[in-house]
Amino acid sequence: MTLVTFVYVVGVIVSLSTSLWLTPRLIRYALRRDLTDKPDEYRKFHTAPTPTLGGFVLICSLLAGWVCFAVSNYLFSIELMLPSTVCLLGCLIVAGVGLLDDLYHLSFKTKFLFQIALAYGMFVAGYRLDVSFISFLADDPTTSLLVSLPLTMLWIVGVINAINLIDGLDGLAAGASFIAFTSMMIAFGVLGQSVTFVVAICVVSALAGFLRYNFNPAAIFLGDSGSMLLGFLLAFYSVEGVRSVTSWHVVFIPLLALGFPMLDAGLAVVRRQIAKKAVFGPDRDHIHYRLRRVFGLSHRKTVLLLYVLCLVFGSTAVALALVPAGFRLIVLGAAALISYAFLKVLGYPSVGQLWYVIRDRFQMRAGVLPDTPDSQKSTPEPVIPVEQSGLVESQEQLVESR
Repeated sequence: MTLVTFVYVVGVIVSLSTSLWLTPRLIRYALRRDLTDKPDEYRKFHTAPTPTLGGFVLICSLLAGWVCFAVSNYLFSIELMLPSTVCLLGCLIVAGVGLLDDLYHLSFKTKFLFQIALAYGMFVAGYRLDVSFISFLADDPTTSLLVSLPLTMLWIVGVINAINLIDGLDGLAAGASFIAFTSMMIAFGVLGQSVTFVVAICVVSALAGFLRYNFNPAAIFLGDSGSMLLGFLLAFYSVEGVRSVTSWHVVFIPLLALGFPMLDAGLAVVRRQIAKKAVFGPDRDHIHYRLRRVFGLSHRKTVLLLYVLCLVFGSTAVALALVPAGFRLIVLGAAALISYAFLKVLGYPSVGQLWYVIRDRFQMRAGVLPDTPDSQKSTPEPVIPVEQSGLVESQEQLVESR
């Protein structure tokens, strides 16, 4: 074993051990102070008050691993690429704002404005999507920046909210993030991209320990502090991986690795715009809710099936990095077909049905009676009751059982 490999192993152990050691202690503290999320009968499937301070566990585990790598760099005179100051400050700020939201319930407008400011700050600091590989933008730096700015901000804000939106079932957001980070690590590694491998390996290690207590039945939730932190780290890592892009296909690697959360977020935006609801407001029509209604799956089986979907998307991201140039469009086409077939099985409207819905919306605004065919009209999905099986007497006993 080389010295560098040994340092990586030690860093993984430090992040993993910190997560495993800190999580149960934080759960007990949060239960004593009643820093918990209470169950309801509409969207929340947990049956007992559950701590929501997962972000604190993750940030401590990450910092422990990064400090270990920094010390190793100093002691052994090796040159591992450590997280930048922008990454460190971003993590601390995002986790802090998320923690305030978990404790004091900030308004969405406040969080959204913060996310925009954060995305703009990253752009100014040089973490941006490089579009100079597009031929007609390559020779015009000003136009290239004007195109890059909205794309970068949309991506960063979109990824942060996408992870937050899928955080509706025990272990779903944490597991999906684990798979996405692993997929991007492999894909970027194959391409030889100079990304911060230390960031991803510490996140994956911290999540591995956290999932022991976050998987169904969860003894602790990510909370907004955890989901926003993971979203920021995924956005940072993906932008870092493609900002020195030399080929168009590299841009699609993060999009494929994050296929499930981005697909769910895109559907949510379209669905709520049509219904004239808040874009990031709560509802019961996310992919994970649909899966339970269509197939009658248990909480745990739904999450495991979505892990499989994440693995499929992650595999296509790795395949895109591995296959010759002539096969890249085939990989992207396969990912598109998988997405379409999956949404069709779940009963989401097709492109044709969506056109009728959008047309009717404009007709209603114009005062014209819609003439949508009956075959295109959708009926509301029934709301399934909260599961009552497998109850635990207390979260304290659940922690001890792990």
